[in-house]
Amino acid sequence: MANYQISYALMRKKEGYYSNVSSDLGGETYAGISRKWNPTFAGWKIIDATKPLKRHQKVNSAELEVLIANFYTRYWKNIAGSEIKSQAIADIFFDFNVLSGSAVLVMQRTLNQKFGKKLLEDNQIGPNTILAINQVSPTLLHQAYKQGRELFHRQKVAENPSQAVNLPGWLNRINEFPDLIQKKKSSSISLR
Repeated sequence: MANYQISYALMRKKEGYYSNVSSDLGGETYAGISRKWNPTFAGWKIIDATKPLKRHQKVNSAELEVLIANFYTRYWKNIAGSEIKSQAIADIFFDFNVLSGSAVLVMQRTLNQKFGKKLLEDNQIGPNTILAINQVSPTLLHQAYKQGRELFHRQKVAENPSQAVNLPGWLNRINEFPDLIQKKKSSSISLR
Protein backbone atom coordinates (compact mmCIF):
# COMPACT_ATOMS: atom_id res chain seq x y z
CA MET A 1 0.00 0.00 0.00
CA ALA A 2 1.06 3.58 -0.62
CA ASN A 3 3.12 5.49 1.94
CA TYR A 4 2.19 9.04 2.99
CA GLN A 5 5.78 10.09 3.68
CA ILE A 6 6.82 9.30 0.10
CA SER A 7 3.89 11.19 -1.43
CA TYR A 8 4.34 14.07 1.02
CA ALA A 9 8.05 14.45 0.19
CA LEU A 10 7.30 14.62 -3.56
CA MET A 11 4.48 17.12 -3.11
CA ARG A 12 6.45 19.23 -0.64
CA LYS A 13 9.19 19.84 -3.21
CA LYS A 14 6.58 21.28 -5.57
CA GLU A 15 4.89 23.56 -3.05
CA GLY A 16 8.02 25.45 -2.00
CA TYR A 17 7.94 28.09 0.71
CA TYR A 18 6.61 31.65 0.94
CA SER A 19 4.60 33.18 -1.87
CA ASN A 20 2.16 36.05 -2.27
CA VAL A 21 1.42 36.29 -6.00
CA SER A 22 -1.53 38.36 -7.19
CA SER A 23 -2.53 35.78 -9.84
CA ASP A 24 -2.88 33.04 -7.20
CA LEU A 25 -6.52 32.84 -6.15
CA GLY A 26 -5.32 31.50 -2.79
CA GLY A 27 -3.39 34.69 -2.11
CA GLU A 28 -0.60 34.47 0.44
CA THR A 29 0.72 30.94 0.82
CA TYR A 30 3.44 29.07 2.61
CA ALA A 31 4.31 25.53 1.54
CA GLY A 32 1.15 25.61 -0.57
CA ILE A 33 -1.06 26.43 2.42
CA SER A 34 -3.28 29.38 1.53
CA ARG A 35 -3.98 31.92 4.25
CA LYS A 36 -7.24 32.77 2.47
CA TRP A 37 -8.53 29.19 2.65
CA ASN A 38 -6.75 28.19 5.88
CA PRO A 39 -6.66 31.27 8.13
CA THR A 40 -6.54 29.20 11.34
CA PHE A 41 -3.42 27.22 10.36
CA ALA A 42 -1.20 27.45 13.45
CA GLY A 43 1.89 27.99 11.31
CA TRP A 44 0.81 31.52 10.37
CA LYS A 45 1.95 32.76 13.79
CA ILE A 46 5.47 31.49 13.12
CA ILE A 47 5.46 32.83 9.56
CA ASP A 48 4.15 36.26 10.60
CA ALA A 49 6.83 36.53 13.30
CA THR A 50 9.55 36.23 10.64
CA LYS A 51 8.17 38.79 8.17
CA PRO A 52 8.98 40.47 5.91
CA LEU A 53 9.58 37.49 3.66
CA LYS A 54 10.66 37.37 0.05
CA ARG A 55 9.08 35.07 -2.52
CA HIS A 56 10.31 31.47 -2.12
CA GLN A 57 11.95 32.31 1.21
CA LYS A 58 12.07 29.49 3.74
CA VAL A 59 11.26 30.04 7.40
CA ASN A 60 13.76 27.99 9.41
CA SER A 61 11.53 26.43 12.03
CA ALA A 62 11.31 22.75 12.92
CA GLU A 63 7.97 23.43 14.60
CA LEU A 64 6.61 24.93 11.38
CA GLU A 65 7.74 21.90 9.36
CA VAL A 66 5.88 19.57 11.77
CA LEU A 67 2.74 21.73 11.53
CA ILE A 68 2.93 21.61 7.72
CA ALA A 69 3.34 17.81 7.60
CA ASN A 70 0.42 17.37 10.00
CA PHE A 71 -1.70 19.81 7.99
CA TYR A 72 -1.32 17.76 4.82
CA THR A 73 -2.36 14.45 6.42
CA ARG A 74 -5.99 15.46 5.89
CA TYR A 75 -5.39 15.63 2.14
CA TRP A 76 -3.94 12.10 2.30
CA LYS A 77 -6.92 10.83 4.29
CA ASN A 78 -9.29 12.58 1.87
CA ILE A 79 -8.06 10.30 -0.94
CA ALA A 80 -7.68 7.23 1.32
CA GLY A 81 -4.07 7.19 0.20
CA SER A 82 -3.07 4.32 2.47
CA GLU A 83 -5.61 2.09 0.71
CA ILE A 84 -4.13 2.67 -2.75
CA LYS A 85 -1.88 -0.17 -3.90
CA SER A 86 0.26 1.82 -6.34
CA GLN A 87 2.63 4.41 -4.87
CA ALA A 88 2.80 6.20 -8.23
CA ILE A 89 -1.00 6.58 -8.31
CA ALA A 90 -1.09 7.76 -4.71
CA ASP A 91 1.66 10.29 -5.46
CA ILE A 92 -0.06 11.92 -8.43
CA PHE A 93 -3.52 11.73 -6.79
CA PHE A 94 -2.31 13.26 -3.50
CA ASP A 95 -0.42 15.99 -5.34
CA PHE A 96 -3.55 17.01 -7.21
CA ASN A 97 -5.69 16.84 -4.08
CA VAL A 98 -3.36 19.37 -2.48
CA LEU A 99 -3.58 21.60 -5.55
CA SER A 100 -7.31 21.29 -6.25
CA GLY A 101 -10.46 20.36 -4.42
CA SER A 102 -11.53 18.38 -7.49
CA ALA A 103 -8.91 15.62 -7.43
CA VAL A 104 -11.36 12.86 -6.51
CA LEU A 105 -13.87 14.02 -9.13
CA VAL A 106 -11.18 13.97 -11.83
CA MET A 107 -10.16 10.48 -10.69
CA GLN A 108 -13.76 9.26 -10.83
CA ARG A 109 -14.25 10.74 -14.30
CA THR A 110 -10.99 9.21 -15.49
CA LEU A 111 -12.00 5.78 -14.21
CA ASN A 112 -15.46 6.08 -15.79
CA GLN A 113 -14.41 7.50 -19.15
CA LYS A 114 -11.14 5.64 -19.74
CA PHE A 115 -11.79 2.35 -17.95
CA GLY A 116 -15.56 1.88 -18.25
CA LYS A 117 -16.24 2.10 -14.52
CA LYS A 118 -19.66 3.22 -13.33
CA LEU A 119 -18.69 5.36 -10.35
CA LEU A 120 -20.86 8.11 -8.96
CA GLU A 121 -18.99 11.33 -9.77
CA ASP A 122 -19.50 12.97 -6.39
CA ASN A 123 -15.93 14.07 -5.55
CA GLN A 124 -16.03 11.82 -2.47
CA ILE A 125 -13.61 8.96 -1.97
CA GLY A 126 -15.32 5.74 -1.02
CA PRO A 127 -14.85 1.99 -1.25
CA ASN A 128 -16.04 1.82 -4.86
CA THR A 129 -13.58 4.46 -6.04
CA ILE A 130 -10.71 2.83 -4.14
CA LEU A 131 -11.66 -0.58 -5.54
CA ALA A 132 -11.72 0.82 -9.08
CA ILE A 133 -8.32 2.52 -8.61
CA ASN A 134 -6.80 -0.73 -7.41
CA GLN A 135 -8.42 -2.85 -10.15
CA VAL A 136 -7.04 -1.05 -13.19
CA SER A 137 -3.51 -0.97 -14.55
CA PRO A 138 -1.53 1.60 -12.54
CA THR A 139 0.51 2.40 -15.64
CA LEU A 140 -2.55 3.18 -17.75
CA LEU A 141 -4.36 4.98 -14.91
CA HIS A 142 -1.33 7.15 -14.23
CA GLN A 143 -1.21 8.28 -17.87
CA ALA A 144 -4.98 8.82 -18.05
CA TYR A 145 -5.01 10.78 -14.78
CA LYS A 146 -2.25 13.05 -16.05
CA GLN A 147 -4.45 13.75 -19.08
CA GLY A 148 -7.47 14.31 -16.84
CA ARG A 149 -5.54 16.80 -14.72
CA GLU A 150 -4.43 18.69 -17.83
CA LEU A 151 -7.99 18.84 -19.17
CA PHE A 152 -9.22 20.08 -15.78
CA HIS A 153 -6.71 22.94 -15.75
CA ARG A 154 -7.43 23.92 -19.33
CA GLN A 155 -11.17 24.01 -18.54
CA LYS A 156 -10.51 26.20 -15.48
CA VAL A 157 -8.57 28.65 -17.63
CA ALA A 158 -11.39 28.67 -20.21
CA GLU A 159 -13.84 29.49 -17.39
CA ASN A 160 -11.55 32.12 -15.85
CA PRO A 161 -9.02 33.51 -18.36
CA SER A 162 -7.22 35.44 -15.60
CA GLN A 163 -5.78 32.08 -14.55
CA ALA A 164 -4.01 31.54 -17.89
CA VAL A 165 -0.84 32.88 -16.29
CA ASN A 166 -0.84 29.83 -13.99
CA LEU A 167 -1.40 27.22 -16.71
CA PRO A 168 2.27 26.67 -17.63
CA GLY A 169 3.12 25.99 -13.99
CA TRP A 170 0.20 23.60 -13.58
CA LEU A 171 1.19 21.71 -16.71
CA ASN A 172 4.83 21.58 -15.63
CA ARG A 173 3.71 20.16 -12.30
CA ILE A 174 1.84 17.37 -14.10
CA ASN A 175 4.78 16.66 -16.37
CA GLU A 176 7.14 16.35 -13.40
CA PHE A 177 5.48 12.96 -12.85
CA PRO A 178 7.37 10.64 -15.19
CA ASP A 179 5.37 8.51 -17.57
CA LEU A 180 5.13 4.93 -16.38
CA ILE A 181 4.70 3.64 -19.91
CA GLN A 182 8.05 2.43 -21.16
CA LYS A 183 8.90 3.70 -24.59
CA LYS A 184 10.03 0.85 -26.79
CA LYS A 185 13.59 1.18 -27.96
CA SER A 186 13.97 0.75 -31.66
CA SER A 187 16.32 -2.02 -32.52
CA SER A 188 18.56 -1.81 -35.49
CA ILE A 189 19.79 -4.76 -37.43
CA SER A 190 23.22 -4.65 -38.87
CA LEU A 191 23.75 -6.47 -42.14
CA ARG A 192 27.40 -7.24 -42.74
